[in-house]
Amino acid sequence: MDEIKNAVELLLKARRVSALTGAGMSAESGIQTFRDKDGIWTKMDPMKWATREGYLENPRLVWEWYEARRNQVKNSKPNDGHRAMAEFEKIFGHFSVATQNIDGFHKLSGSKNVHELHGNIFRNKCFDENKILEELDESTIPPRCPHCGALARPDVVWFGEVLPQEVWEAAFDDAKNSDVYMVVGTSGTVYPAAGLAAIAKKNDAKVVIINPEDSEIDLLADVLIKGKSGEVLPEILRGLQAGK
Repeated sequence: MDEIKNAVELLLKARRVSALTGAGMSAESGIQTFRDKDGIWTKMDPMKWATREGYLENPRLVWEWYEARRNQVKNSKPNDGHRAMAEFEKIFGHFSVATQNIDGFHKLSGSKNVHELHGNIFRNKCFDENKILEELDESTIPPRCPHCGALARPDVVWFGEVLPQEVWEAAFDDAKNSDVYMVVGTSGTVYPAAGLAAIAKKNDAKVVIINPEDSEIDLLADVLIKGKSGEVLPEILRGLQAGK
């Protein structure tokens, strides 16, 4: 595929490379997406399941839904796309991943420089004080913060909440300073994450977009590859290894 060859040629010239990944990447591991035509939010009201207000209205039901999501992730595993990205860290002087996914698959695959923009479903925090909770007494559902007694909640970014500042700033800086910026498996509709490619482009990075479907940010692409990340990224990796 000429587009893959073009992507490899751009990447071989790069020293600093960063990537933004979205739900489409983990969909190839069997994790249901949120915004596709058959995604979760087409069947469920996100205001009831992914907001502070929705949680307070029915905390037990929402907690149990997230427990079901955790179990789905536990029964899945990273795919070849995740593993290829972990290998990119060994090739470039700098490589980082900013991910909208909350499944932790990038770190599980061996990636070390990961910015989890929307949190991690396996972490919990205090609803009132926002502090990460390492241990919980789950004899009550949902559990309570052992320090102040407030509800515990998943450490994920809900609708109406801002991204974690340090994580966002690191992802922003990486986009701003990239030679090549990769966008993989995202619809390009969820901001501010979707704006990272434009930030990279504004600062003279080449943008490579990999997605089986059209996205809202395709016009930013210097190279646009229509395909699954689990197939395309390993091909790019092989091209880089041969070219190096």
